[in-house]
Amino acid sequence: MEETDQQHKPLLLESQKDAVVEHASQEEADKQHRTFQPMFLESQEDLFVDEASIKKSKQCGAPIGKVRFGLIALVLAIAAVIVFCNNGSQPLSDIDLLANFVMPGVDISNLNETAPQYRALEWLAYNDTRGLTIDDNATELLERFSLATLYYSVGRGDWLTISSHCDWESSHCGEDILHCIRCDEDGRVTTLYWESYELVGPIIPSEIGHLQQLEYLYLQHNKFSGPIPSEIGHLQQLKHLSLHNNKLSGPIPSEIGHLQQLKILELPGNEFSGPIPSEIGNLQQLEGLYLLENKFSGPIPSEIGHLQQLERLELGDNTFSGTIPSEIGHLQQLKRLFLEQNKLSGPIPSEIGHLQQLIYLGLYQNNFSGLIPSEIGHLQQLEELDIGFNMFSGPIPSEIGRLQQLNTLRLEDNIGLTGTVPVEVGQLKSINRASFSNTSLTGGLDDLAFCKNREIHFIFSIRADCGGLNPKITCECCTECCGIDENGRNPCDER
Repeated sequence: MEETDQQHKPLLLESQKDAVVEHASQEEADKQHRTFQPMFLESQEDLFVDEASIKKSKQCGAPIGKVRFGLIALVLAIAAVIVFCNNGSQPLSDIDLLANFVMPGVDISNLNETAPQYRALEWLAYNDTRGLTIDDNATELLERFSLATLYYSVGRGDWLTISSHCDWESSHCGEDILHCIRCDEDGRVTTLYWESYELVGPIIPSEIGHLQQLEYLYLQHNKFSGPIPSEIGHLQQLKHLSLHNNKLSGPIPSEIGHLQQLKILELPGNEFSGPIPSEIGNLQQLEGLYLLENKFSGPIPSEIGHLQQLERLELGDNTFSGTIPSEIGHLQQLKRLFLEQNKLSGPIPSEIGHLQQLIYLGLYQNNFSGLIPSEIGHLQQLEELDIGFNMFSGPIPSEIGRLQQLNTLRLEDNIGLTGTVPVEVGQLKSINRASFSNTSLTGGLDDLAFCKNREIHFIFSIRADCGGLNPKITCECCTECCGIDENGRNPCDER
């Protein structure tokens, strides 16, 4: 490091040195010339120590005047004039000067020399030959620093080179290319695509926030850990954020609400926790919200109803609690609603009937209770209705018989369901999967249309309480009959 510093010491320009010598005697000038050793300035602050000397230099290159303060003051004053005249345009070659720009307010003396940020600074200051400057290449410099920090964070790859970072990896992202960087015509990074790259890092570095033209960030199927940095909120052009199947943890930062161009947010298969921030309601362009298989908790925020472009809401396999907010009815573009395997409770709100584009409704394995609302019959596009493993009670509403596209109906393990399967439901010839087991339903299924047509309509699975010592239902078309046998076992205990 000492040897490198010596290579980057600032030197006085000969013309400025001569301008000073003119005002001293030849003997004194000779003495000064023999003893002069240019000082290495430790930081940008040192360049402005002698403010009075700068003020005396009305124009760039003007004589500084009579030497009053000795050799050290003279050197500092001349160096200050040089910087003042150049206005910081000299190539950045010193790690401290570079750090003041890319990491303002951070004391790099507190950084471990193995830290990704420090290694990125060293690379830019001493090994990158592109010669970027703050005034001419500030944006490119910031983006290059961000990518270099990410490079040193991830533990693998060989894409850090002295060429333009738009050429790192492949610049042509496509279906068969999982590792690439894409830039726009101005050289700004718009896509980072590193899927299944075995990238390992304690966190996604906060420097990612420098990529302010980024539209697509794909880091799925890697080994990142730690939280999402709050600086993610700086990426206000972002349209697709995919971080699924990593080891990320902590809450979703509230700054996520700044990403008002975001269309897809994919976070499944991590260890995120805490509630969904209310700021999620700011993402009014959002089309897909995927939070499956994490440790999220708390209620579903009512602000979810602001996402009126949302087509897929997948919150399954978490520990969400409370009720489904009635604002869910505002999501009239919604096609798939996955709320399974949580701790949600209360009734299904009647506003569910407003979701007339809905194809899949999955509420199984929660603590829902009350009646199945008749408004469910308004969901004319519904193909799958899975509300098993809850505490619903009362009869199956006949309005379900209006769902002419329905092929899957799962009502099992709702012991409070009573009565018979309505004739209207039985007329749904499209059903090929149905489960009525472990309920209090009675009667027969053989006269229902989906059983009568079994010879011309393939049935994948029909399950009911038609077995055991005391069958509740008669059903010759069932593929599986459930009930307690003489050994006290029920073959349908496992779904």
